[in-house]
Amino acid sequence: MSLAVFDLDDTLLDGDSDPLWGHLLASIGVVDGAAYERENLRYDRQYLAGELDIDEFLNFSLRPLVEHDLATLGRCHAPFMAERIPRTIRSKARAPLERVTHAVAVDPDAVLREAATARGWPIMTLRDTAASPPQTSHGGR
Repeated sequence: MSLAVFDLDDTLLDGDSDPLWGHLLASIGVVDGAAYERENLRYDRQYLAGELDIDEFLNFSLRPLVEHDLATLGRCHAPFMAERIPRTIRSKARAPLERVTHAVAVDPDAVLREAATARGWPIMTLRDTAASPPQTSHGGR
């Protein structure tokens, strides 16, 4: 059975995957790196202030997917998943993930927690329950 994982940023991954994606897109010329980073930081500030317009953000973040052909996107996605994401997986996340043989929800937000519970999926956490939730960029966007 496939694995269902929710809320990767700052739970399974040590940080936010969105800036990593933008850096990769810039490195192969799909986006202007400085402009993309500037906009990404602007959306990050809006998110942290509770003022993010999700439709506006999605128009920005999905634009490279709409404007480029599948071959170009494949050249982006493959190295992102093979090289950049594995380097950011938290060490404490590796062992539990290796034991997963069924669908599971990892640190889901309230909506995803409800969906996981309705489907009978176990819910696991990688958060330090003694610490406060991390302040992340784009987490849950």
